[in-house]
Amino acid sequence: MAVCCVVVADGARARFFALEEGGQPRAPHVLVEGEVLENPALRERGESMPGRPRTETNSVRNAGPVYPITAQRERHRVEHMRRYAGQIVDRAAGHLAGSTAGMLMLIAEPRLLSMMREAARHAVGARVRVKELARDFGGLSRSEIERRLEAERALD
Repeated sequence: MAVCCVVVADGARARFFALEEGGQPRAPHVLVEGEVLENPALRERGESMPGRPRTETNSVRNAGPVYPITAQRERHRVEHMRRYAGQIVDRAAGHLAGSTAGMLMLIAEPRLLSMMREAARHAVGARVRVKELARDFGGLSRSEIERRLEAERALD
């Protein structure tokens, strides 16, 4: 059987699962949880989830013009998220490194998934098939993730 790595990621952490055969008709696939990768940018700032960019306003009338600091901060956050997506895909590629054939399933919210897709083009070879699912399953338990993947027939 080919090796299958399932990655469930959100802005704060990525969980890595190995997909194994369940052997039962009601549970044909079983996810076995492996390691967890925390977003290092959030750990440094002491946050638990990425914050929404705040709009900088100038409430003092004579203070002068307001510079577009928010846009610069957003670019900085996007760059941190892009690095985090690269780390996730590199770690997943490491799980698939020894196999002759495999599948990598990336499950994340759409913005992070697009960054992971970009990193996956360079990290995994042609021997690995990449499947994507744009869902936010980060806060779900392992059994709930299994149930939702089976309901969507994403593991076929």
